[in-house]
Amino acid sequence: MTQLVLDNNRIGQVGAKLLADGIRDNETMTDLRIANCQIAEEGAITIAAVLHNKKNLLVLDVTSNKIMAKGCIDICKAIQHHTTLREIHMSNNFIGPDGAR
Repeated sequence: MTQLVLDNNRIGQVGAKLLADGIRDNETMTDLRIANCQIAEEGAITIAAVLHNKKNLLVLDVTSNKIMAKGCIDICKAIQHHTTLREIHMSNNFIGPDGAR
């Protein structure tokens, strides 16, 4: 699987955990879109934990998920060495100045 689009589904934090478990070993994913899925802070942290091995990821969309500073920081740390990533969508979250550092 190279693309997963779950936009506008209320998977929440529990769904984010199940999603993370499901994509953990997928090394071919290029596009992960989970905008407006209500994953919140804990869901973002869970997703971030599996992003480190997504070296082929081109697009990550976590728009409108009520992600706060820690979730943003964890995602950014997980993808900081990705050389293929071209788009990151994180608008309409609650990242604040701490998450923007």
